Amino acid sequence: MIRQMGKSPTRIIRLLGFAVVLTISGIFTNRVGSRIRASQPDIIPVIQSVDAIALELTSSYTRRERYTGTIQPRRSSELGFERSGLVAQVMVNTGDIVEAGQTLAILSTQTLDAQEQELLAQQANAQAQLQELQAGPRLEEIAEAEATLRDANAQLVLAQARNQRRQNLLAAGAISQEEYDETASEEAALLAKRDAAAQRLQVLEKGTRAERIAAQQATTAELEARGGTLNLQRRQSVLRAPFDGQIAQRLIDEGAVVTAGQGILRLVEWESPEAHIGLPVDVAERLALGSLKPIEVAGHTYEARLNSLLPELTQSTRTATAVFQIVAQIAPSQLFAGQIANLELARAGESSGYWIPTTALVSSERGLWAVYVLVPSSSGFELAQQDVEVIHIEGDRVLIQGSLEQGEQIVADGINQLVPGQQVTPNDSSVQAPIEQFRQ
Repeated sequence: MIRQMGKSPTRIIRLLGFAVVLTISGIFTNRVGSRIRASQPDIIPVIQSVDAIALELTSSYTRRERYTGTIQPRRSSELGFERSGLVAQVMVNTGDIVEAGQTLAILSTQTLDAQEQELLAQQANAQAQLQELQAGPRLEEIAEAEATLRDANAQLVLAQARNQRRQNLLAAGAISQEEYDETASEEAALLAKRDAAAQRLQVLEKGTRAERIAAQQATTAELEARGGTLNLQRRQSVLRAPFDGQIAQRLIDEGAVVTAGQGILRLVEWESPEAHIGLPVDVAERLALGSLKPIEVAGHTYEARLNSLLPELTQSTRTATAVFQIVAQIAPSQLFAGQIANLELARAGESSGYWIPTTALVSSERGLWAVYVLVPSSSGFELAQQDVEVIHIEGDRVLIQGSLEQGEQIVADGINQLVPGQQVTPNDSSVQAPIEQFRQ
């Protein structure tokens, strides 16, 4: 008890000393701070200048829609021979420009040459026989037939006399029956010979029958038809260009054996290329055949005429295919099959709203967009964030809808440096020319 009480005064003295020091330090600090504050002027808030535009309500707008297709040649054919054979010569190479009717390739005709020689001989023989039939028998042949008939008659008279004598001898028993039969048989043979000679003479005197002439004429016509077939096969051995164009691909070289219809060359007509572009049905129905439209390919614009609308919809996209023919002109660049072609069409929109520059949009909550509206305040204007709905985007401007009013001012640019509630003042130049630069 006595020791603890002895130490207590020392502690109390120390604590009182420490409190006095703190009190003196505080008084000094307050005096110094007061002097510093008294020496500094009051801080005035800075009002930022912004580019502002006045909203102008529009009840309709023109929407530009872009449709895509491909460049295709007007005509494209994979050429081949109409008959099978050995390719003897291919006269063009890939990239060559050819004209309609130009010879492109030839088949070997050795087999046709041999068949033609054989056929020519058969035709000559058949024609000679026909001429002989049409001319009829010569006088010499008739005279020879008459002489043959006279000789046959003479031999028959002699045989008949001999047979009569033999018949008398047989009755008298001078000869045998066998000897008589020989004489009778000889008489019958000579009788048949006489009749044959008489019939031949009659045929020669009447001339050649019409049936034989007709039959020979049919034989001659058949050979002529075979000659026509050979000529056709010879023409089919030459491949010619069906139209002006360019050789896009060479598929066969000399020495190859090809079948009828097998492709050996690919020919494309590139004089007037076409753009095949898929369009929605309602858009295609509004286009007039023959109308001119700008087609953009690889950054270059070409004038094209709508030639036709294909009758079937594309199965994958359910769009109608519009065929535009590139109008002949000095082309800004070379076109190639398969290039992407773009068609841009204007389409009227009925939604009302306000056109603003894209730089006036600021991101809002839940993926929405907003603008900064200039709300009048005691010191000028104060920024208020207003959510909006983007209706249409066109280049560097957008059409918006929201709780906005005609004539209200919004910040047009520099929104990244601003926050809601901030004090601002619009630039004089931006207020006087509100949205003229963003009108179409």
